[in-house]
Amino acid sequence: MNSRNFTSLFVALAAMVVFADPNAPQASLVSVTQAQAMREVIATYTLDEPAIITFDVKTNGVSIGGANLGEACGDVYRVVQPTAQGEVRTICWAAERACKGKQFADSSVTFEVVAWATNAPPDYMAISLTEKTGYPVGARFYYTAPEQLPGGGVTARQYKTDYLVMRLIPAKDAIFPMGLRYNTGNLVFYHRVKLTNDFYMAVYELTQGQWNKVTGNTPSLSGSLSWFPSLYGDDAAAAYRDNETVPIPQTRYTEFRGKTKTWQVNGHDVDANCHIDKFRTVLGIGTFDLPTEAEWEFACRAGTATERYDGSSGGTIPVGIAWINETGCRPASGIMIPQEVGLLAPNAFGLYDTLGNVPEMCLDYYNVGDAYATRNDAIDGPYVESPPGPATDNNGNAGVDSARHVKRGGGVGNGKWATVAYDRAYQGASDNYPHFGYRLVCLP
Repeated sequence: MNSRNFTSLFVALAAMVVFADPNAPQASLVSVTQAQAMREVIATYTLDEPAIITFDVKTNGVSIGGANLGEACGDVYRVVQPTAQGEVRTICWAAERACKGKQFADSSVTFEVVAWATNAPPDYMAISLTEKTGYPVGARFYYTAPEQLPGGGVTARQYKTDYLVMRLIPAKDAIFPMGLRYNTGNLVFYHRVKLTNDFYMAVYELTQGQWNKVTGNTPSLSGSLSWFPSLYGDDAAAAYRDNETVPIPQTRYTEFRGKTKTWQVNGHDVDANCHIDKFRTVLGIGTFDLPTEAEWEFACRAGTATERYDGSSGGTIPVGIAWINETGCRPASGIMIPQEVGLLAPNAFGLYDTLGNVPEMCLDYYNVGDAYATRNDAIDGPYVESPPGPATDNNGNAGVDSARHVKRGGGVGNGKWATVAYDRAYQGASDNYPHFGYRLVCLP
């Protein structure tokens, strides 16, 4: 570890390398300087094996905050390849612009380069859906906090349209209480579930902007659903169609995963040229899929055992948690209108709109009485050798076109919202059942 002291924005700056875990790749800091004119901090380092590189700036051992660290370029916030002898990698941090002219009175300031193993990444991954200067479509950038994403943090418009932002869900070997302690109607029996893998989940429901960037088209607004915006008339339908920040409308499960391969039999294989296949091909991540029902509920609960992730149970859902009738999602006409994603508070995992707004399709068949919903210590998770879950839906159907699939969160039916973490409903998969609401997952 090297130290470099200089005067400018910071009275004195000590430089060091830290590691995300003991097994992280080894990086060595070479130099840290600060340009007097532009107030840019430039750090150079060497690296012995591929690693995800982030950085932090601390005063008296306390970080200046992720919102002040996003204005950086160079070999940072992405996977960086090892250096050859005589080479260095560079981080350029626009300190004055990032800190908006703040001066730090304390003279004990450290610039830290952080190395992460590629199989143990930071919590947030932003995948570019468009070509950026110097980076192709599908380029991945990694951040330790949502406010660290450049341009205003994760709620900035670009992260709802031009990027797919994923949050790492700490699910490996996690055991959590799924469902309700008694079975009523459509609700799943209470049971303990053990998950097998950490996974990334999209922080937002898939939006029209994201969909269009990857697939090159806008989902059809034809058809009739009791809560579909086109019922307001052509102008309202056009306004919805042109809004890139709202969830995609009327996209069939069979379009999304294909018509021939089922999760229960084929695992994560999907039909060629279906929309999941396009996401995998265009973005270069072969593990994209929909979440299983257990993954979805674990992510929605975000470590809680209460009915809602904010710790509340019973009664009316608190204002600011979900778009439902009481908070403006459903006007007097009775038609539910999907809202722009990410306008309300997220859960503890940083996921938005898991309750309210639109329902989200899961992989599993819908079957209330299946043993999957009653046994203890059920094993679930992506890419297990023998996927559990109902073998058929409630009607005994198992084919992609004929079976019902679980949908979670949001407006789960006409006049009904999922305002608790365990609520569920079903949706047919065939061409006769267009559907709102998808949230992608993938492996780290």
